[in-house]
Amino acid sequence: SASKAGSPQHYLRRLVLDPAEFQELVEDLVVPETWFFRDVLAFRAVARFLDARRGSNRPLVRVLSVGCSTGEEVYSLAIALREAGVAPPRFLILGTDLSRKSLELAREGTFAPKSFREPGEQAGALRERWFERDGDSWRVREELRAGVQWRCANLAEPEFLTGEPPFHVVFCRNVLIYFHAEARQMAVRHLHRLLSRDGVLCATPAEARIFNAAGFASLGSECPLAFRRRDATAAESPAPAIADSPTTLAGQVCKLSRAGPNAGAPDVRSFDGPGDL
Repeated sequence: SASKAGSPQHYLRRLVLDPAEFQELVEDLVVPETWFFRDVLAFRAVARFLDARRGSNRPLVRVLSVGCSTGEEVYSLAIALREAGVAPPRFLILGTDLSRKSLELAREGTFAPKSFREPGEQAGALRERWFERDGDSWRVREELRAGVQWRCANLAEPEFLTGEPPFHVVFCRNVLIYFHAEARQMAVRHLHRLLSRDGVLCATPAEARIFNAAGFASLGSECPLAFRRRDATAAESPAPAIADSPTTLAGQVCKLSRAGPNAGAPDVRSFDGPGDL
């Protein structure tokens, strides 16, 4: 379409006036690069949060995945919650993205083998548990779709998720690196508004400085890329003790699945790195 616009000025005018033209540009520019359980440190932070809430009178866990792309992150969060004994209607996960095509693929829930990059037999066990074969691909089992919602939304727009209650867990990873300064300021204001006072926000190394400068504080050495609002008090979200010995997410998840839904949440607080999945 840009080649038919005649000039950059004409194309810019079309982008402003024609939502379909803008959406076409979005689909050309987005980078739908993601996979299941990408960066286990983020899921360690989720596990710590669930540990801290265990036994509380707050039954619903609200989770937000911003820039969810084709859905691997959202379904990873759903698996983590389900394996920790938190099942619908005790959680809601909302995945948002600017790309309608990516959201269509997320809703479809069929993934190629490249979406399952984490090595090891235990990671394979999770795939067998929550997916079913569909030719050369893997389709999400219907029970994993419960509690998952999708919405086309732009984090850089003033009305992003206006009216939504706060979320307890927010994943915003490799999103702000594509924003200019003004859009970043808008985005972090939204995220500060949408993160509950006792919640946790998971980012990436490239975005850590942005969140540190915008009113968020790192959880520390165990989860350096997980953040809380600085205005939250320590009493609102007590940090559980850190495990003495390293473990793996998949190992504890599989152990929990064999023990049954009342066995409690897996301890995923001491991974050495992605290879531990």
